[in-house]
Amino acid sequence: MLANPGIIFAASAAGVTWLVLRARTRSRVIRAAERVVPLKREHAIHKIVSQGRAFEKDYSGCGDLWNYVLDVVGAPNRYVNRTSARRGTKWQEAVNISKPWGAALKDGSAVKFKKGRWPKAGDLLLIGNEGVGELAHVLVLTKKLGPRKYKTAEYGGASNAGTVSVRTFTEEGKNIPPKDAKFVDHRHIVGWIDVDKIPIEREFVTGKVV
Repeated sequence: MLANPGIIFAASAAGVTWLVLRARTRSRVIRAAERVVPLKREHAIHKIVSQGRAFEKDYSGCGDLWNYVLDVVGAPNRYVNRTSARRGTKWQEAVNISKPWGAALKDGSAVKFKKGRWPKAGDLLLIGNEGVGELAHVLVLTKKLGPRKYKTAEYGGASNAGTVSVRTFTEEGKNIPPKDAKFVDHRHIVGWIDVDKIPIEREFVTGKVV
């Protein structure tokens, strides 16, 4: 019995649409990050991304960039820790990293680091030492520059400014600090959120700085 051509066409079209949406989400993550990095913390857009928290004592806003990007591309509320009228949500203390990472682990969009497996540009990288409960720093990979070498967009740090960095990792996933680095960061890759696997809710997708 021959398959129904209409069903085959509909299935093929749905598959193509899914692939296009995945590629669009990845490119939108990169554009969203590059649109707000690098900016000083005094910049009006930086204040929107950090929602004013960058000026608080001892506050590190690296997770604010993750949550901003996830908000813009339309991730579900369970991924996003932001005060948002359109989402009906309020920012919560101490979950800037654990909320999106926990949602990604539950949904299957989180990828734990394994030697030989590397993230792509657009993925949301987590570095630290998960073995002792330390989810230390998060960033957005904006471009792959070579084997284990990436251009990144990052928030947080001592100044809480948005910065563009280049990070290189060993085959074991350990961060290799630049020779002129003032802060020696030897943390390793815990994993990343594969943006192709983030469930997108279209009502939350926006092209604006929110």
